[in-house]
Amino acid sequence: MCSRSNLERTRKRISRKNLATIPFPVPPLAEQRRIVAAIEEHFSRLDAAEQSLRRAQRRLEGMRRAVLSIAVSEGEEKRVGDLLDGIEAGKSFKCHNRPSAPDEWGVIKVSAMTWGSFNERENKAVLSDNSVDPRWEIGTGDLLLSRANTTDYVGASVLVGRCRPRLLLSDKSMRLTVKPGVEKAWLQLGPPRAGEPCSDVCCCNGH
Repeated sequence: MCSRSNLERTRKRISRKNLATIPFPVPPLAEQRRIVAAIEEHFSRLDAAEQSLRRAQRRLEGMRRAVLSIAVSEGEEKRVGDLLDGIEAGKSFKCHNRPSAPDEWGVIKVSAMTWGSFNERENKAVLSDNSVDPRWEIGTGDLLLSRANTTDYVGASVLVGRCRPRLLLSDKSMRLTVKPGVEKAWLQLGPPRAGEPCSDVCCCNGH
């Protein structure tokens, strides 16, 4: 037979006897029904909001394709290398398994660049300040590209808006420096979509 310690290591259980002893708040029946109805209403609103967001995303995608189609027909197509002054890659850092405090250096995670906008909260605290080179610090206006992610998001780019100090490029991110006469936001908008083959395209998301 298994010992008690072995059982505790493998699976926790609750018996009918223990279940029966658990305290549980019970307001009057009318209040129970009111609370349940309020929660269900909020869930319904959340479902509706999620559906509206998906519809908006589909409309934006259609608008994006239409705008880019018009722009390409009136302009020319170039390779990304012809539009850039430089590409900076970050480096790998040893990190704590937690976000950095405002006075600590942090390195961004790929999730900071996943959803089309820069999320400064997606970072990990660097273990030692001695390994930090301030040249890798991210700043407002930087154009970043995810060089490693899931199939759907590898090659995704973001234009950094609000950004706290002491955040660093990771080895899974790159910073693109554009040449004069090129709009960063246009490169960030431009084709292909994240996840399209990187070797067969001529734009920043796939470079």
